[in-house]
Amino acid sequence: MTRPSPERTKWTIHGERVVDENRHIRLSVASVELPTRVRFDQYVIRFPRCIMTAVLDEAGENILLIYRHRFIIDRWDWQVPGGYVDPREDPAAAVREAEEETGWRPRSVKFLHSSSR
Repeated sequence: MTRPSPERTKWTIHGERVVDENRHIRLSVASVELPTRVRFDQYVIRFPRCIMTAVLDEAGENILLIYRHRFIIDRWDWQVPGGYVDPREDPAAAVREAEEETGWRPRSVKFLHSSSR
């Protein structure tokens, strides 16, 4: 199976209007057009860079979790430590986030994954 050329599948952005923006989120509406010439408005949500941590015990058998209430779903739930990262911070910010949220400071850090923008 041959892949279509990027030009044949590229969307055209005709403009973007910011609906709301703060330090945690940017919500906008973009006017876009598909290669098929269909045009519509698309909601766009942008978040600052975040980091999540998987803090394991010495044996690597247990993971440190936080039990906290999430008002959106009105439920208490377990989650891994994490948070927003300053654009200038490197992946070692995971140590800072883990310590801020749990009080535990990891002894070592291993970088696993990053999604590119």
